[in-house]
Amino acid sequence: MKQPRIQQRQVNTLGSLTLEGQVLTIKRFVALTGISQQFQTFAAVFTNDSYAIFSHHSGQLLEYCLSAKSFPYAQASDNYYGGPLNYYQRVESGYLDLLTEEIIPLQLSDELEQTAPSSASQTTPLTNENKRYDQWVGIPESRFYPYRNWLTPSGYLCGTYASTVLLAYYQDYIDETIIPDTLRMKGENRHEDLANCLRPLIQPLGLPTIPFQVGFGLSRYFDRYGLKYRARTTLIGSWNRAVKRIQQGKPVEVGILKVLGSTYGNHWIVAYAYLEKADGSRFYKVHDNWGNYNKVINASWGNGTVSLP
Repeated sequence: MKQPRIQQRQVNTLGSLTLEGQVLTIKRFVALTGISQQFQTFAAVFTNDSYAIFSHHSGQLLEYCLSAKSFPYAQASDNYYGGPLNYYQRVESGYLDLLTEEIIPLQLSDELEQTAPSSASQTTPLTNENKRYDQWVGIPESRFYPYRNWLTPSGYLCGTYASTVLLAYYQDYIDETIIPDTLRMKGENRHEDLANCLRPLIQPLGLPTIPFQVGFGLSRYFDRYGLKYRARTTLIGSWNRAVKRIQQGKPVEVGILKVLGSTYGNHWIVAYAYLEKADGSRFYKVHDNWGNYNKVINASWGNGTVSLP
């Protein structure tokens, strides 16, 4: 079924919308601030307080719920949207997750490295002299073979399982102490205890996640075990941060989005190598936590990263 679109010029003039064969009367439009400044949206709220959320830029329908009184935002302003099932309200101490009622502290939001569209990349790009076209740069894929059967079991838990792979790699090749022996030992083909530890920290309700939720959950894990690490999170794009980390010999979690062409839908993967072709096309080699440890994907699908310094 073809999904409706609403262009910004139609806001405040459009009186109804058809979804699932129902003609729905629009009661009001509500502007939603994007967690990323390049991801602005707005909601059409219907007379029974059901809703549909659209991209400000393209008019594309992002999500909707036709159940009465399902619109998640109660206030008229300071409403933030981070993608399906990610609803936030700005409060004095940070951002309130309207589903989990957890507050993301301001200190963490300052670490998100959120930038305006005009300066979306603060990582210095490779110069033409240093670029290596048409060849893979990164970590050997054989290092991720032992994690090939580490799969997201169900639902939306990819953020947890991508983080499990990331930490296991660090333990095996960078810092053996990053995971307590009670959860996993270096080189051990065991991940269930680590994943079960991370899940309530990253995804307590098992819902989809955006970068700062994954980063916040990882930082809570480090605090719990008295580790020196802090997750670093970016919200806009992925290429510059991924290239920087991979050139350091470190994998990076990359969020990929359906609206950007991802055939996985919205998903988290671990990227460990990249390829830039002379024609400008870019690719990642990834562990996808779906059973593929050396999958090649388009880098253009990426929007948001979580990594360790």
